[in-house]
Amino acid sequence: MANPKTWIALLTAIALVWASLGDFGRNSPGPLSASHSGVPALQGSDSCAKCHGGWFGSMAEACLKCHTDIEAHLKEGRGLHGLLAKDKNSDSDHKVDAMNCAKCHTDHHGAEFSMVNRQSFTLAGIADVNAFDHEMIGYEMKGGHKDLACGRCHHHVDLDALGQGNKRFLGLSQNCGTCHDDPHKGGFGKTCTDCHNQKSFSDVYHVEHDKFLPLLGGHASLDCSTCHKAGTEHALKGLRESHKKKRTCLDCHESPHRPEFVKDTGCVDCHKPAHPKFASADEVLTPDQHGRTGFSLARPHEDVKCADCHKGSYLPFKQRYPGRTQDDCKSCHGDPHDKQFEGGLFTRRGCLTCHSRHEFKPHRFTNRMHTKAGFKLTGAHQKTDCHACHKQPQKDKARIFDQTPQSCQACHKDAHRGAFQGKAGSCRVCHTTNNFKEHRRPFAHFKWTGFALSGAHAQEECASCHKPRKRPDKTGRTFGRITKYKGCVTCHTDPHRGAFARQGFQDCADCHADVSFRVLPNDFDHGTATGFTLDGAHGKVDCSKCHPRLDRPDESGRTWKPARGQKCVDCHDDPHSDQFRVNGVNDCQRCHKSTMSFSELSFDHDKDTRFPLDKQHVSVACAGCHKPARTKQGQFVRYKPLGMKCVDCHKAQRDPLRRKGKR
Repeated sequence: MANPKTWIALLTAIALVWASLGDFGRNSPGPLSASHSGVPALQGSDSCAKCHGGWFGSMAEACLKCHTDIEAHLKEGRGLHGLLAKDKNSDSDHKVDAMNCAKCHTDHHGAEFSMVNRQSFTLAGIADVNAFDHEMIGYEMKGGHKDLACGRCHHHVDLDALGQGNKRFLGLSQNCGTCHDDPHKGGFGKTCTDCHNQKSFSDVYHVEHDKFLPLLGGHASLDCSTCHKAGTEHALKGLRESHKKKRTCLDCHESPHRPEFVKDTGCVDCHKPAHPKFASADEVLTPDQHGRTGFSLARPHEDVKCADCHKGSYLPFKQRYPGRTQDDCKSCHGDPHDKQFEGGLFTRRGCLTCHSRHEFKPHRFTNRMHTKAGFKLTGAHQKTDCHACHKQPQKDKARIFDQTPQSCQACHKDAHRGAFQGKAGSCRVCHTTNNFKEHRRPFAHFKWTGFALSGAHAQEECASCHKPRKRPDKTGRTFGRITKYKGCVTCHTDPHRGAFARQGFQDCADCHADVSFRVLPNDFDHGTATGFTLDGAHGKVDCSKCHPRLDRPDESGRTWKPARGQKCVDCHDDPHSDQFRVNGVNDCQRCHKSTMSFSELSFDHDKDTRFPLDKQHVSVACAGCHKPARTKQGQFVRYKPLGMKCVDCHKAQRDPLRRKGKR
């Protein structure tokens, strides 16, 4: 008979499998996409099996029952799905099982999730859906079609829910009439590709045109309707029934020339049919002919090529040959100043206001004209090169003349690093244009820096605080600067080594005057400044008792030594020879709380010792128990350790109960 534990394990396993299968049938992994949730057949208790195939079918079979067009593509090897089916067993980079629909089209992510997405195309080997090569599925896409957005042809490409009967990518044809209306209304009776290509409808060609006019040069790029306008005897529709006689140049073109330029031989004397434009490099005028236009080819234009002045073969004749005047410089040379002098003081003679007729350099802009422009050149500015102030922001941008900043900071770096910004206004308040070292007036130190030069400071040289540099900095400055003002210690060494800073004092001026550090205008509060209050006997002691005088000032100018410390033993000898040292520390204040005299004790024998004084001992003098002792260090009164037994102080009797004498 089987072990009961085996039966229990088996029944438990069966129950777990049954429960999991029951739960699988009841719980959905998530809401359907909008495309599937809108299909009534996919609703209800058996909806899962309709997509997943149930117990005896596959998901792919279930998908193809609805998507019959995809099924046809897979069988016939057409379209993207048919291509994937072919590549399944090939060496293609996008190997994917075309029958595994859920691999590329997942569901149960909610109504806002699109089942055809970027991931779908990536799995199919298409990294960028916008660059999809239609030739791989048999659609030849060229010219203007390559620039079209997908939605121009596939109108439902961005819809989350297609709705029944709609297609996202399928169902289109390459027949031009599918997307484009026929502007000819069937009048030509031929296919569109007989005259048009995919680049542009305006790019028209026809093989029979050479019988009448070879489409060369300028005629090659013309639109048919330019010469064959509707409603004329040369209209395209009329040409299908009968051909007209050959036309001359003047039948279509007007002559822009003056009568003296036109010869009996006609236009073709200068303009060849193969030329793309009437204005061609093959046409050359003599200097005499050019002079008749009102523009003489004299210096400095005698060696200039035609194309240097008449640029842009694509431009209309009147734009390429506008009929310039001799002094209209900017019509050829452009305006290198980008209209900065239009409508200003120097526009009356144009370029000739500042430049010679025969050469642009050197300019003729004088200091007087500069003053008229609003900035008088004085001092060092008179010798400064124009480009030093009039900068060219970029290589292809005009040099700045109009609205040039006139502040000193626009050209000169601020040697003061913004210290006087917002205070002094302009550098001209203190400096001249001759040299920055020159001062217009004595420097108001307190006004500009906030630091008054009073007391001993008024007698010092500037270099005492502003140490000169050996080499000029980037601004040419050698005068030393105080980068961060930290009070007196910026220039003076703190002889107190930060002792008072720890007590909350802001600066030396809290105690000292700027006449001399020895002058203390305010009473010195020893307790606040040091944390050691001079009360009791300490208030009567001369300072030099704790702060011995030095024979010579130290490196900081100090003539008194620092105090040895704030503990009693720092100044007073220990008469107890370290008997009361606890953890290496002598705390005199445990017994001597008074600062008037060490003889005033705050000592309780009963509390502060292990030997309470009973009525027999309370009247005993201290010296009765605490005797003088001597060590190598000297004599002292012993307080501890002392014995606390009677025999330690009193001598023992041998037979105290026996009386002297006989009984």
